[in-house]
Amino acid sequence: VGTAFDATERHRTDEKLRQSEASFRTLTEASPDGIFVHTQGPIVYANPAILSLLGYERDQFIGKEAITIVHPLDKEIVSQRIRALTDGTSMANPLVEVRFLRADGSVADVEAFGINVPFDGAPSIMVIARDISSRKRFQAQLMLSDRMASVGTLAAGVAHEINNPLAYLVTSLELANDAVKRSAARRPDRAIESARSSGNDDAIPLDELTERLRQAREGAQRVQQIVKDLKSVSRAGDESFQPIDVVPVLEST
Repeated sequence: VGTAFDATERHRTDEKLRQSEASFRTLTEASPDGIFVHTQGPIVYANPAILSLLGYERDQFIGKEAITIVHPLDKEIVSQRIRALTDGTSMANPLVEVRFLRADGSVADVEAFGINVPFDGAPSIMVIARDISSRKRFQAQLMLSDRMASVGTLAAGVAHEINNPLAYLVTSLELANDAVKRSAARRPDRAIESARSSGNDDAIPLDELTERLRQAREGAQRVQQIVKDLKSVSRAGDESFQPIDVVPVLEST
């Protein structure tokens, strides 16, 4: 007695399943996003992108507990997302920013989400992670640029407020210096004797007073130059390059 069963449909189904699995492998292997699959714990599959992102060899990565590659500060939220998938609360997690740990211990910023999938006949979780480290660096640079723009605006305001009293300070110093020079030129010795005869033994000679006024004026003029530089920083314009004599700068320092 012989018995025969028509297996055509079963073979057709098996072939479709094999083709589907082959297509899945092709897509995941070629994906620029990192993809790995874990069975609620051990990692059973990883594509080249996730291995490259985290710096692992395939045999080092496969078999690791999925939670061990998560930054300690993000483990709680990742554990909650895994539980939501395993207890049937959701079929897929929403996109979230998390930090993964690379093989060398450094941190990789990623956007990731998980989804329930059958893998090799077992219920599993597929995680898709996109590297956003470059985007985070760009955002940090953009924030720094915004802060620098704010500093430029502040510098312009401060420079304006300083420049007003500084203008009459420089003018007063120049007038005082000229007056002392004229007095010293007319009767230098008598001015000193007059000061000492009034009981002021600490009277400053006119030539020394002139030198001190000159230094004060130079200091005020230097502050004026700094204020001018602050204004130029806050203004948008073309840069110009020219030779600079560093000797006066070094001497004043």
